[in-house]
Amino acid sequence: MSRLRLFAAVQPGFEPVLKDELWRLGINQNVKVQPGGVEFDGMLSHLYRVNLWSRVATRVLIRNEQFFANTFSELVTRASQIPWEQYLILNTPVDIRVTCRKSRLYHSDAVAERVVTAIGNRMGFPPTLANSEVAGPVKPQQIIVRIVRDKCQISIDSSGDHLHKRGYRGNAGKAPIRETLAASLLLELGYDGSQAFVDPMCGSGTFPIEAAMIATNRAPGANRKFQFMHWPTYDFALWQKLLADAETAVKPAQNPIGGFDRDQGAVAAAQENAAAAHVNVDFAQSALSAVLVKQDSGMLLSNLPYGKRVGNSKSRDLRDLYATFGYALETEFSNWTYGFLAGNHELANATRQPLERRTVENGGLKTIFCQKK
Repeated sequence: MSRLRLFAAVQPGFEPVLKDELWRLGINQNVKVQPGGVEFDGMLSHLYRVNLWSRVATRVLIRNEQFFANTFSELVTRASQIPWEQYLILNTPVDIRVTCRKSRLYHSDAVAERVVTAIGNRMGFPPTLANSEVAGPVKPQQIIVRIVRDKCQISIDSSGDHLHKRGYRGNAGKAPIRETLAASLLLELGYDGSQAFVDPMCGSGTFPIEAAMIATNRAPGANRKFQFMHWPTYDFALWQKLLADAETAVKPAQNPIGGFDRDQGAVAAAQENAAAAHVNVDFAQSALSAVLVKQDSGMLLSNLPYGKRVGNSKSRDLRDLYATFGYALETEFSNWTYGFLAGNHELANATRQPLERRTVENGGLKTIFCQKK
C-alpha cells in the first residue's frame, strides 16, 4: 500500500490537542487542521500507529482523492477507480454512510447504491450490505461518502469501533465520560504524568485511569481490535512489532494518581476498570467534603453532576455541591491546577472561583469546561 491521505477525527473543539498529539507521534507530513479532525499524509505504519497510540482521536480514516460528480455515471466511474481490493474481501459486509449537501446528487440512498455498483465493478462481485439484524464473523467495513457542492470525498474507516472503546471499561457507572474526551481534557490542561493527579468525584474512574495511562506511557489501543485487521493488506508482522514496542515503552508512574467517590459501588467499578486497563490507581470511598490529599500540588480534573434544569427540585442540592467543591478548591487544592465539567454557568458560579470557561459537549449535552484562571 503506497502513501495514504489520512484523517484522524476528533470531538469538535479539540483539534489543536489532536494536532499536538500527532506531532508527538511523528506525524508531520502535509498536516492540515480541519473542523472535526486533522488530515495528514502517511504510510500504513502511520495508520496503525495513530490507531494504537492516539488518546483523543475518535477514529482514523483513509481519504481517497476528492473528485467532481454531478451525475450518477460520473460517481460510478470515479468510485470504481478506488482500490477496494485493499480493504474488502469476499465476506466483508459494507456499511455506507452518505451525506449530500448543495449538490445535484442529493438522494443519499441512490448515492449508496451507485457506490455499491462501483465496488462490484472493481472487485468483480457485489459486496454484501451490512445488516444489523444478522451478526457475522467480520465487522462491517464502514465507507463514508460526502458530497458537497458536487465534490465527492469517499473515505474508508480503519478503526472499526470508535477509539474511546479502549477495552477496559466493563462498568460505565451512572454518568460516564468517554475515554477520548477525558484524555483530551487532561492533555488540554497540560497533564503529562509529572504531576500528582486526583479526581474527587471519580465515578467509574475514567479520568484517573486515563491519567495513569498517560503517566505510564501505556498505548490506549493495545488491548483491542481494529477494522484494518480484516483488510487483505493487513501487515500482521508490522502490527506485532508496534505492539512489542508499545509494551517496551511502558514505564512506572512517578507520582500518585487517585480517585474518590462517595458511592462504594462506583469505587468498586473504578477498581475493576483500572485492573482491566493494567494501571495502578488509588481509589477510595469518601464524601467530597472529606477528601484529603498528601501532595501540596498537582492536577485535579472532575466531571461534576449537571442537572438538566437549574429550576428543578434538585437544583439547590446541586448548587450546594458546587459550593462545597469550590471550598475544597480554595482550601485542600489551593496550589493545584484544576479543571472540571459543569452543567451550566450558574452551577459553575456556585464554586465562587475565578474560571476560564468554554462549552464542551459530553454525551450529547452541552457542558461548561472550567479551568483555574
